[in-house]
Amino acid sequence: MNTEFTKIKIVDDRIHLEWQVRRNDDSFDTFSLDSKDKPAPSFSLKLLDFRSFVNDICDLRLNETELHTLEIRGLSLSYSGDKHIMGTTITALKALPGRNAPLVVNTPHLIEDYYSDNGDPKCLLPQDLVTLIYEIQFEAEHFIKGFRLQLNLFDVRNN
Repeated sequence: MNTEFTKIKIVDDRIHLEWQVRRNDDSFDTFSLDSKDKPAPSFSLKLLDFRSFVNDICDLRLNETELHTLEIRGLSLSYSGDKHIMGTTITALKALPGRNAPLVVNTPHLIEDYYSDNGDPKCLLPQDLVTLIYEIQFEAEHFIKGFRLQLNLFDVRNN
């Protein structure tokens, strides 16, 4: 499948995916999937890897223990310019002591590469994060194809 994801979210134990597929005339068909099926463990583990990037990009200065309390909610992705450059914003939640609502953290929109021959390096995604974004997109593609959490090793049914 040749997909470009525009949203990868987990909210209230639901997976929400939005993606587009380029047609031969350079237009796009858009699709979405909202499922309560649990993703494969590799999907969930890959999402956890985004925490350190949110911490660094947003200068949250969370220590190792606090970092584990950061909940990644999703990614919003876009594609722009002549080179169809990918950009993303990552959304995370951090519980606040004594509050009934979390702090919502959105990273700045950063891009994979410059739109032209050069630009401000502060606008670029770290290369390790670009790799991670492609890895989570791979996991999302597998989710669309039906790869889910295996609930039971043996499906025993009473007939």
